[in-house]
Amino acid sequence: MKTTIKKFLILLILTLILSPLSFSQSKETGAIQGTIVDNTGVPLPGITVTIESAFGKKSVITDTRGVFRFPAIPPAMYSLTAELSGFVTVKRENIRLHANITLTVDITMEPAKIAEEVTVIGEAPVVDIKSSAPAANVVLTDELLRNVPNTQFMTAIITLAPGVSGYNAFGGAGSSANIYAIDGVDVSDPEGGTPWVFMDYQTIEEAQVIGIGLPAEFGGFTGAILNTVTKSGSNRLESYNEFLYQNEKWATDNTKKIKDEDWYVAWYQKIENVKKPPKDRFIDANFHLGGPFIKDKLWYFGGIQYYRIYHWYTGFPEARDYRQPRAFFKTSYQATETNKFSLSFEHDQYGGINRIPWGTDFAPNTSPEATVTQISPEWYWNVTWTKVFGPKTFLDAKFAGFWGYYYLEPRSGRDKNSHIDLADFSFTKNSPYWYMADRIRRQLNVNLSHYADEFIKGSHDFKFGMEIERNYNRSRYAYTGKNNMVYWDYYGEPYLAYQWEGYDQRIGMTRYTLFGQDSWAVSKRLNINAGLRYDIIRESILDEANDTFFPKNKQAGFGDRKPRGTQYVDVIYKPTNLAPRIGFSFDILGDRKNVLKAHWGKYYEGIFAATIMRMDPRYADYIGYYWDGAEWVEFYRSPLSENIYDIDKDIKHPYMEEFTVGFERELFRDASIGFTYIDRRWKNIIGAVNTAGIYEPKTWLDPGPDGVTGTGDDRTVQVYNQLNPGKDFYLITNPTKGMKNVYIDPYRSYKGYDFRFNKRFSNRWQLLLSYIYVDNKANINNTWSTNTGWTGLFTDPNYQINTEGKAEYVPKHVLKLYGTVILPLDVNLTVSYQYISGYYYTRLFRDTRRGMALGQGRPWINAEPMGSREYDAINNLDLRLEKTFKLANGRLGFVGDIFNVFNSDTVRSRYNRTGASFNKIRGIVTPRALRLGIRYFF
Repeated sequence: MKTTIKKFLILLILTLILSPLSFSQSKETGAIQGTIVDNTGVPLPGITVTIESAFGKKSVITDTRGVFRFPAIPPAMYSLTAELSGFVTVKRENIRLHANITLTVDITMEPAKIAEEVTVIGEAPVVDIKSSAPAANVVLTDELLRNVPNTQFMTAIITLAPGVSGYNAFGGAGSSANIYAIDGVDVSDPEGGTPWVFMDYQTIEEAQVIGIGLPAEFGGFTGAILNTVTKSGSNRLESYNEFLYQNEKWATDNTKKIKDEDWYVAWYQKIENVKKPPKDRFIDANFHLGGPFIKDKLWYFGGIQYYRIYHWYTGFPEARDYRQPRAFFKTSYQATETNKFSLSFEHDQYGGINRIPWGTDFAPNTSPEATVTQISPEWYWNVTWTKVFGPKTFLDAKFAGFWGYYYLEPRSGRDKNSHIDLADFSFTKNSPYWYMADRIRRQLNVNLSHYADEFIKGSHDFKFGMEIERNYNRSRYAYTGKNNMVYWDYYGEPYLAYQWEGYDQRIGMTRYTLFGQDSWAVSKRLNINAGLRYDIIRESILDEANDTFFPKNKQAGFGDRKPRGTQYVDVIYKPTNLAPRIGFSFDILGDRKNVLKAHWGKYYEGIFAATIMRMDPRYADYIGYYWDGAEWVEFYRSPLSENIYDIDKDIKHPYMEEFTVGFERELFRDASIGFTYIDRRWKNIIGAVNTAGIYEPKTWLDPGPDGVTGTGDDRTVQVYNQLNPGKDFYLITNPTKGMKNVYIDPYRSYKGYDFRFNKRFSNRWQLLLSYIYVDNKANINNTWSTNTGWTGLFTDPNYQINTEGKAEYVPKHVLKLYGTVILPLDVNLTVSYQYISGYYYTRLFRDTRRGMALGQGRPWINAEPMGSREYDAINNLDLRLEKTFKLANGRLGFVGDIFNVFNSDTVRSRYNRTGASFNKIRGIVTPRALRLGIRYFF
């Protein structure tokens, strides 16, 4: 570890000396810059330029080239004034600045007539001509977020974004391929990258869903980044207060048009339960206030929220009741003109009762005493210091992270055994398991930005930075009961039992990152963006005694495993990643309104404890018993304690290679369109390969979809029979064709054609319209398991059969429209429309003839190329109507939301296994529902 730190510090010093690199904003601030000339095109030095917003005023003087710059300023609506004696004063108003954006506001000043001063009002720019990131990225503004009817759950904001279906962004492998960031800091679960911190929705100033064509300061994702910028107090006293309510009786039934025989009904289910839609009750009450403690010096913003959801599973007698209180506070302090500090913290409780164990399919047959109670509080903090050395240089330093845990406790306690009856799959007595997850995530970011005039050629926005991330991940799981046994009865009589003392996984992760990037203005029309990112990753199994990093047994190499229970620390996963990025933007007509953009870059996955957690020796054996009429007799044992996993010492970290080209145009005031072509390819995929399994070919008959009639040609499929079942050993590696028991080179590719129209809120209306067409090819799916190393594709060669096709969670068409218009009488109408073509799915089969079981059992394998079938498309319309009134110094609004206006019954899931139930319905979209609310804001 000391050697690694030394190497990192040496590299950091070299970077500081050789690469003074930066853009003029951080991940939660932006920049405004421009050039001022006279009516003949001659630059005007000495012009006083002032910007003003709710955060106060700032002034700079143009340099000898007529250039002015305002770096590291918060997202807000700004006005800009340029003035000099002898010239007409020029004012630009309604300049809407977003985080991560540099707006270019060029000004031409006319000589003033004698004794006459005139103010000229100009348009504000909507196109970022400095960045090569295309229009495929989007900013969801406060006006949009507060008006579009949705769940108001913070992490679900990413599902609103164009190009995203569910949590799958631009072909990424589900939620774990994304980053969920608050003020530029990743707050995802370090185990598998899924969301962890659930902040109050109304504390968000704006949400950025970005991921296409990003510079080197962004990494650790291969899907998209949801960066939520939190609100800050200002010189203006502001408040937002809201109450929303939805009753379970305000929903309709959208199952009536579907015939009973079209539903999939397992032997343990009843049709009246299966086709009955679930019910929900929703309460969201929140209060927020922000303003100055000391004007122009010290500000505050805070809020509290009570968020509660009651959900009635189909056929379950009680509601799953989740109560989620939240609190947020942020203070900002302008210590001097050049030093600003901010401190924010958040606390939330994400917990509830009556959570169904092992999936909702079992809800109709689960008794309340067999549920689990979720207890999951967390604390998030962020301390930021911004030092502005002048209009050309600033430093941004940040220390942030979270601490929390996620526990699933059996409603009936840990000491009572669970019973599952195979006759009707009923869960009684107790939950089968308990689970505990403890998490700590900490990150230090330091960035230095510098603007260089006439350096070699043109001007340069340089930025360099360093990041240190330290994560702690502990997960514990076991079956309930004093003997850790789950009893499987048959008509109430003892039949089978399974015993598992579970596991206690403790993983430590560290990431050191250096990056440098340059936005090089070669000319007034051409800008080149180049950057390089370097990551050092270290993942360790932690010492049991103190859960800290300290190297023991340094002489131990890869593959040297220790007995279960031994205290040790092994750095067993230690890749280094080099990610270059290059792109350009070209102002086609020189009018700052028509920009051609292109980009190429490498993007590495985040670091996940899941990648190595199976190598932790603290696993108990999994043991099966049968009842012989008098006692339990062991008949099966999975030797999990024998450490059947190892890791390839030459393993490489997975990454995505991306190429984009696009065009962006300002159509008219406050409106722009964009076209982007996106080409993504995922490489270095990680999986566990069964290197000890010995297989021989065997022929199976595909009986056809219904399992009876056959395919018409008695089609057969070659499968693989294991000759040494139970003698498995798995190597965690980058599987490639030619390795033992590996018959494919895993890959995924994504080609998207993206169109955007964006009209920001002005003149009483706003509109965000997007459409993306996707061509996707893959032989490995885009699920959580793919990019965390948990794919089972290589644990048995049968799972590699018929994999060439489409990734199942990448729809071909995604169309989204969000728009608000203020009608007469101050009635606001907001429309939310989505058309998303269906996910793909694949028919599975196995041969049920006598004697056709393989040595390892009867695995379900693909009967056709992956993704051969397609679910129905979502065609959904949601509406919001709001009538507002002036009240005191603010506005009072009465809100009504209608979800699924046409009460669609679109099928979203079907039974995909060969047999009589193949293709029957397992799930449809939620029915039409009504939600009412009231809000007051000023």
